[in-house]
Amino acid sequence: WPRIVLESILGFFILWYVFDEILELRNALRTFRWHIWPALKFHFSDAWNALEFIILSFLVGVTALKIDNTTKVLEMLQNVETIDASRLQTLGFWATQESNVTGCLALVLWIKIFRFITITLRLERLFMSIWKAIPDLVTYFLIFGLWIFAFSVSGIVIFGNDVDMFVDMNWAMTYCLRVLFGDFDYETLYWSNRYLGPIWIFGFMCSAVIILLNFFVKSTPANSLTR
Repeated sequence: WPRIVLESILGFFILWYVFDEILELRNALRTFRWHIWPALKFHFSDAWNALEFIILSFLVGVTALKIDNTTKVLEMLQNVETIDASRLQTLGFWATQESNVTGCLALVLWIKIFRFITITLRLERLFMSIWKAIPDLVTYFLIFGLWIFAFSVSGIVIFGNDVDMFVDMNWAMTYCLRVLFGDFDYETLYWSNRYLGPIWIFGFMCSAVIILLNFFVKSTPANSLTR
């Protein structure tokens, strides 16, 4: 019973959340005389409105998956003879998706705390500097991703026959990210290729850690604060 009560309260708040979002969209439409595209563009130009819509989408998704999974479980319990491996596998898959969506929802909800970070002048300046640095951050992460991709391809070509972590692109990119935190096996890379192994590891460390990360720390906040 306590669980049913809590889930009922949660359902009520979700419905209220949906109703409040519909009212905001309706007010935006009335402001632009029911022109849909200008109203949506104005409404979602505010990042917090976009975040609210993402949270609402996750809430609706979690609720739909929860109701669907609960209904399937009740149907299976009523007809135990019809339970087979395929139905259990399907139910397990959707239960996993429910957990995944719930985890994403928890992360987005914590991000929403930044909306109330402007309670002091210093926190407001910090938040505004992060907000203004978003274009620079996107550009930086694009360059950083291309750099990781380039070293991953070169690592597959150089070490792919000897090192297990370079058997495919996914493992190679994961290993490159691990190298950034100092988690790498130098001896394995050295004995795989005594000449290119040290050059690859030191070249990647110097370019990614010393140059790119320092550029990120120094340049991006400085540009955002001077705007």
